Amino acid sequence: VQIFSGGDVADMNGFALNLKTFVWQRSPPGRRPAPRMRFSAERYGRHLLVYGGHGNGEISAAQTYWKLNLLTLEWSTVEVVNRPHSHVTVPGNSLAGGVLMGGVSFSLLGAHAVPKLDFL
Repeated sequence: VQIFSGGDVADMNGFALNLKTFVWQRSPPGRRPAPRMRFSAERYGRHLLVYGGHGNGEISAAQTYWKLNLLTLEWSTVEVVNRPHSHVTVPGNSLAGGVLMGGVSFSLLGAHAVPKLDFL
């Protein structure tokens, strides 16, 4: 019996609910992050920052950092000034206040915790 398991990857479409009409608005077609799961996200001003995760395959370095404009629902990549100290992309991490913490790496033996503390 598996209590915690995987699932389907998120397609990374942005949605917003209009509270006057109660109609959902979907992000316009265009660039967006590769589908993923076990990513971290944090609201920063009018943006939602997204980091890492994994999809049906590994997330490339160019696909690691994204932001969703919460007003327009348009995605764009994020330029990070600081270089990662360790483990460039790590699924299952935490993002809080621009700080990336922890995460896991996967091998044939399963998931293993990794030490990570990076400041964006």
